[in-house]
Amino acid sequence: MRIDFCCSTKLISYFVGLVSVFLMCCSPNVQAQKKDTIAYFPNNDRNIELGLNVTSVLASFVGADDERISPENFPLSLKIAKNRGAFRLGLGSNFSSSDSNTPGAAVTNKNYAFTTRVGYEWRHFIAKRWAAHLGVDIVGGFLSEKNTVNSSIDISTLVREDVRIGGGPVYGLQFAISNRMVLGCEASMYTIATRSKRKETFQVNTQFNREESVWLGAFDITVPQWLYLIVRF
Repeated sequence: MRIDFCCSTKLISYFVGLVSVFLMCCSPNVQAQKKDTIAYFPNNDRNIELGLNVTSVLASFVGADDERISPENFPLSLKIAKNRGAFRLGLGSNFSSSDSNTPGAAVTNKNYAFTTRVGYEWRHFIAKRWAAHLGVDIVGGFLSEKNTVNSSIDISTLVREDVRIGGGPVYGLQFAISNRMVLGCEASMYTIATRSKRKETFQVNTQFNREESVWLGAFDITVPQWLYLIVRF
């Protein structure tokens, strides 16, 4: 079981905190505008909301190496909202490939990961520009890592493949900058089951070939540390 209550990248944490303070300071001024009749959140009309995980984007610029900056953070989020609810869809993926030469061996690494989520959220309008939401997600994903070492003695390949499925509650807060643009902060409580398969093969010393498969479980709780910039259509 893993419980994580902090961001590894302090710069990102400070940024999220500053944005939250700024929005809190702006809130009283916004509510004082009694003549403002703009509907900042959808009512009877169906709306499409496209969100970008700003925290993940910032992490890529500052070079964060936290394992939590991963496809599981869903850089892209799509919501179909109507009244006080919304259908949720999240997508995340990455791919990396590298080649290196060491004395007596050439090493090749190829990694690929894909994660998706499907869920539904219920919204509560706190103020004209503020809304909180509580929902539930089903999460699935696939991870593939391949490492090949080509030496004068042998050629070995190590392959790891993970298939993950799970889900759990999500919760967050949204602030409407305008009727078309929203800032959202979100957290989750996911329980994930992983089937991990590991296979190691040798072209010459085949007696060392082996393959194993295990099931793993994890429970992950986060605070609202992922900041989304959402555009409504």
